[in-house]
Amino acid sequence: MTTHSSGRLPLARSCLVVLLTAAAASGCRDNMPAEQPLARVSGSAVESHLIISTATPRVGDDVVVLVRVDAGPEVQPIASFTARLHYDPLRLRFVREQDPGDGAVRVLNPQDGQVRMAGIAQRGFAGGKLVAVRFTALANNVSEGLAVTFDELHAIDREDLRRVTPGASLIGGAW
Repeated sequence: MTTHSSGRLPLARSCLVVLLTAAAASGCRDNMPAEQPLARVSGSAVESHLIISTATPRVGDDVVVLVRVDAGPEVQPIASFTARLHYDPLRLRFVREQDPGDGAVRVLNPQDGQVRMAGIAQRGFAGGKLVAVRFTALANNVSEGLAVTFDELHAIDREDLRRVTPGASLIGGAW
């Protein structure tokens, strides 16, 4: 590396490093679903939702699918889950988990047409946000064929919450 008498990088190179760092940081949350309030669920009801970052992506665009569970006020936060996110492999190609940065532990096992998922959060998943998965759009209508099924779903008080009912898929909904 070439240094000047002051021991600093040349100004142009320093500016380039700053610009590239800013561009990389701003790209970390591209196509993330927009923040919205939780769905209103009453009593002990539990609903699952799939929130998609964009309803009409172009082929080649990244799309993030968030699996969220909303529960009524009588239900403790979700502590653990195992689930399957079903998708049409002709419409979406798995890329990776999109880390929400909440400190929860998650494991994903992508397979053709489904992503098997498991997660645990000692204090519960914040806002019911269980997992976010990044895909590449292979077609325009990516929501066709999207569904989530739960093998296990438990609250922090160990209550079995597999009574979860599918809610409406929200496009551009809560992240």
